[in-house]
Amino acid sequence: MLLRKVQDFGRLSSVLALVVCVIQPATVTVQDPTAELKFSSANASSISPYVPQRLLSPGWDQVPSVVTCAQRTVSTFPESRGFLYNSTSHLCTPLLWLQGQGAANATAVKSHEGKLYLVNDVCPLDFQLLEYGIRGQLTCVQDHTSSHTYLEATAICNASQSYLVAVKTAEKLALVRAVSGGKDRWVGLDDIVEEGNLVWQIDGANMTEEERTAIFPSHEPNDMRGNEDCVQFRQHTQMLNDKSCAVRHGFICEVSLPGSA
Repeated sequence: MLLRKVQDFGRLSSVLALVVCVIQPATVTVQDPTAELKFSSANASSISPYVPQRLLSPGWDQVPSVVTCAQRTVSTFPESRGFLYNSTSHLCTPLLWLQGQGAANATAVKSHEGKLYLVNDVCPLDFQLLEYGIRGQLTCVQDHTSSHTYLEATAICNASQSYLVAVKTAEKLALVRAVSGGKDRWVGLDDIVEEGNLVWQIDGANMTEEERTAIFPSHEPNDMRGNEDCVQFRQHTQMLNDKSCAVRHGFICEVSLPGSA
């Protein structure tokens, strides 16, 4: 009888060991929200010259853990790309993401705010993180000098989870001018679906009159010869221009970030 109990205990121990081995990795994953939610710790100096763009200041008090801070941040602000957490005071500060030092409220990480956590892989490989405008807006762009039609350029951008660049403001126009060296480039605006209704690729929004005034010369877009359904940055005017989609030249891809336009 004693031998049988020992054998039974041995079998039970083996089963328990197997169960622990099977469930332990899942438990670790569940308890590590910074990995599950794709946030990782970042050194404040590593993001220089950019600074956090806070969604709340001060943040939430008495947040018990970095896990809770991460979960509360993304549930309250789905657009958030980061947070600050102080494990001693339990202060949790949600961030939209980063902004340039030119922004009116630009402030570096303060010691009482704790550690900085940001989403991983903000810009894809071979994309540049650039600042533009007086509000310190950021965007990820990739300039292509090879010649392609509008639809070919669109497909190339889409293959890298990006879109042809959106140029909704004079500040963004200046950025495109600098990135392209002032050369012809496709941008993500067209009226292929409905003539006269120009739509931005990046968010599906219609171009507004305010945007048109900021980015086009007064006589554009003019749909010359009735076949100019796509929009380029034009070297001759250094502004936007509608053009036949079959024309071939360079283009700029963009990854949408909070506040980009």
